[in-house]
Amino acid sequence: MIMGIRNSIGCAPSLCINVELEKPKLLKKPKKIAWKLDKSRSPFQDLMLIAGSAGVLLMLVFLEQQGFNLNSLRWFQVPLGLIHVLFVPGYCLTVIVFPQSDDIDGLTRVALSIGLSVSMLPPLAVLLNMLPGGITIWPMARFLNLWIICLSVVGMLRRRSLVTLGIAYIPPVFLPPLTWQGVTWLKRLCFIASVALIGGGIVLGTSLLLLPPLMLHLTEFYLLGSAGMAQDYPRSAKVGEEIKVNAEIINREQGPRTYHVEVWVTDTWNNYRRECLLVSAPITTTAGSTKEVPLTWKIPWSGENQKVEILLFMKPKPQPYRRTVLWINVAEE
Repeated sequence: MIMGIRNSIGCAPSLCINVELEKPKLLKKPKKIAWKLDKSRSPFQDLMLIAGSAGVLLMLVFLEQQGFNLNSLRWFQVPLGLIHVLFVPGYCLTVIVFPQSDDIDGLTRVALSIGLSVSMLPPLAVLLNMLPGGITIWPMARFLNLWIICLSVVGMLRRRSLVTLGIAYIPPVFLPPLTWQGVTWLKRLCFIASVALIGGGIVLGTSLLLLPPLMLHLTEFYLLGSAGMAQDYPRSAKVGEEIKVNAEIINREQGPRTYHVEVWVTDTWNNYRRECLLVSAPITTTAGSTKEVPLTWKIPWSGENQKVEILLFMKPKPQPYRRTVLWINVAEE
């Protein structure tokens, strides 16, 4: 804008204003973000990773069913399996149902993924129970992982139609610091708590599956009756008559153990009257093995409800490790 004063002959001074207008700048049309312009990353990385890991998990379960020893891969297989059961199916469904980036926020997507995954388990159990294979590890792994692979393919097709428009949801490779801008402290705390709960759940589930409680590592000890079952034990006998049962020992101690069995009788009418009737030979077992030990003894006196204790000792402990009791009515000859 230029201002000036001009004097003209016979004219009063006049104020002249010259205005120079700037040309308006045309607003540039925003460019659509197309993944084809960025060759460094595919928009299907997450779904391809899910489908590939489902195939790997299915292969590991198949090899294990064929008798291959994969104990060294347990720490990889169990966490991967938990993620594929509790998170992945629901995540694939959210990609299909909410494919756009502004449909739901990241925290809601994570919560829905967990909720939808857990809600699929009861129908899956009912369906597998109706099939010939039943609810066993191989049918479950086969059905669930094939279902995940199908959902991943459908999610890729759903996302493909939106990627070129720049509105498809594509998860970030990592969480950059700028994503915290504009996020309230409450949402930040919720996000951190969710990540901690998910991570803690995976670690806890892995520990429970790979490190069973100590109660599961105890030796099993029980008696078998005349039909080879845990029933039909001898209830009556005569003085000097042979009484026969079989004792079953299952080593759950995660290592070799040596046992022996003792049979003691106590007169219920006179607690001071107690006698050892049998001491077996040492029984050596390996981890997970089962031993069936025949036991035969005679009760030297008569009386009702004579207490017969069958005691299992594990070397080197001096006290009984397991105990079972029979009550036998003993009659005179």
